[in-house]
Amino acid sequence: MRKANIQIHKVRITGGEPTLHPNLRAICEAVDSHWQPEKQSVVLTNGSLPKPDIGGLKFRYAWGTDKTKAELHRPWMISPVDMGLKPIVGFNGKDCWVQRGCGRGFDAFGFSCCVFAGALGRLFGIDPYSANPVEFGTEELCRHCVCSLSRKDQWRLWVDAMEGRLPTPTTEYVKALERVKSGTIKFKRFEEMTR
Repeated sequence: MRKANIQIHKVRITGGEPTLHPNLRAICEAVDSHWQPEKQSVVLTNGSLPKPDIGGLKFRYAWGTDKTKAELHRPWMISPVDMGLKPIVGFNGKDCWVQRGCGRGFDAFGFSCCVFAGALGRLFGIDPYSANPVEFGTEELCRHCVCSLSRKDQWRLWVDAMEGRLPTPTTEYVKALERVKSGTIKFKRFEEMTR
C-alpha cells in the first residue's frame, strides 16, 4: 500500500464466512502491520461459528447470532435485468448503501468499486479493477446487482426468493455461471497495474 501511496481508512474482512479461515488471526495481524488502517477494522461474520480470538488487534467482530434468518441470509444472485428493473444507485454519483456501508473492495487484482464488483466482474466478464480506489460503480456492473435498486424493491425480491416465489439464481446469473464454467476470465493483478 505504501508503494502505491495509499492510506487505508478502515478494513472490513468479509467472505464467504471469515471465521472458517484457519489463519484468520494472522490475516488480521498482517492487515494491522502492513496496511496500518487509521480506524478500527471489522471482521464481518454471520455469527454461526465460534469466533477466533482477535484480541489485542485493531479489529472487532460485527454481527452475531441474534439475527433473524432474513438478516443472516439474503439471496444475491438476482439480476434486476431479469426483473425488468433499472438500477437507480451505485453509479453516476448516486449513493449505494453497499459502497457507503461496506466500502470499496481491494484484493490481489486492485480496487473495485464495491465489495460485490470483483465477483460480478468474474461472472459477467467485466473488469471492475483499477490501481486506485474507484469512487462509484459502473452501470454495466450495477445493473446486475440487486443492491442497485431501492431498499423496498431489494427487500421484496429477497423475500420472494427466500419464500420460493422467485427462483435464484435468475436467468442472467445462470448464463454467467455457464460462461465461467466454460473458461477462466483473466484480470491483471495489482502489482502488474502499479509497475
